[in-house]
Amino acid sequence: MSRTIHALVALILLTCPACDDQGTVADKPATRSVKVELKTLTSLRANQHTNLAIGARGQVYMLQPDTGDDAAVKVITSSGDVISTGLTPAAIAKALNQPTARGAMRGMVAVPGGRLLVYYSGTERAASLASLILYDPATDRITIVASSGDLAAASEMGLLLDLSRAQLVRAGASVWLWLRHVDGSAFLKIDAQQLEVERPRLSKPFNAVTENGERFKFRDEDVLFGDTDGSLRIMRPGTGVLRIDSDGKIAPEPPPRDRPRSSVPSLLLREDARQPGTRRLHFYPIEELPSAGEISPLADGDALRYPAFGIITESAERVYDRDSIIIRHGFPLHALRINNWLSDTNAGNVIAYDAMSGEVFSLSISAR
Repeated sequence: MSRTIHALVALILLTCPACDDQGTVADKPATRSVKVELKTLTSLRANQHTNLAIGARGQVYMLQPDTGDDAAVKVITSSGDVISTGLTPAAIAKALNQPTARGAMRGMVAVPGGRLLVYYSGTERAASLASLILYDPATDRITIVASSGDLAAASEMGLLLDLSRAQLVRAGASVWLWLRHVDGSAFLKIDAQQLEVERPRLSKPFNAVTENGERFKFRDEDVLFGDTDGSLRIMRPGTGVLRIDSDGKIAPEPPPRDRPRSSVPSLLLREDARQPGTRRLHFYPIEELPSAGEISPLADGDALRYPAFGIITESAERVYDRDSIIIRHGFPLHALRINNWLSDTNAGNVIAYDAMSGEVFSLSISAR
């Protein structure tokens, strides 16, 4: 993403009159045009694992855990400045009464009360300090929610806990902690409302995620998302979206007309099989979620010019190729590499991190 787009960038997706003849639009869109607006909020380091969280008042919190021991959780101000909070690995180590411990924050999610729930992975003299901590930005107070022993027992991972990667997501009234390593994974569930008044109980609703009766094999690139209805979904780049039901069974998402409206945002860069090395950016409105079978092909590959936007609604897919897109300020549509994105329920936008440039931006779509 060009550094020149710190001002508002507008991408106008127009219904092209010539598309009826050229076949560049699948399931012809309505005659109204659509405006997609991108606004850069700040710039971070590029190509870094990045966690985003949105506070109760719309504050955007960011964490890049691999930027050193001083990697603090940061917040973006309305002017675009980035300010460090008091939540650092050193502050967590002190709260654990292990001031010389080394570690990093590996997951972050916003919870009720304007607070942040963070997964910390650390050690002190070979002893595990993995823990869930609750942070209040208003007071800088750090509370230990679950210790290493609590997590090892609940996940049934034992000593393998220290070898696990972690991801935290909100799904309805629950927070899910996904722990995984090369030999297995565990999904732990927490009632977010319990964080207001007591130390929450960690539960493990299912022992394993299965597909057709067999243990499901996760990939390194799989990303977990939670929906407002409490369900879980796995985004698998280049494949699509898989739903995990309440007993751990996994299956592709049903067609949009057969499922309830979803609030999971979905921005997907997908490699074009007909042009190896070429990636298309597909943008789907916040309310909708594509399934694996609906992503490709979105239109006739011989007629469609890349890069292209794809929009899925409850009843149809719509595709606009680059001849139908007006790009201002030289925005390189084809270069986006989305690492993380969240729905801002306060403003109806998507907040996203582009690993190619390191920029954090908001994205909204509306009728013109």
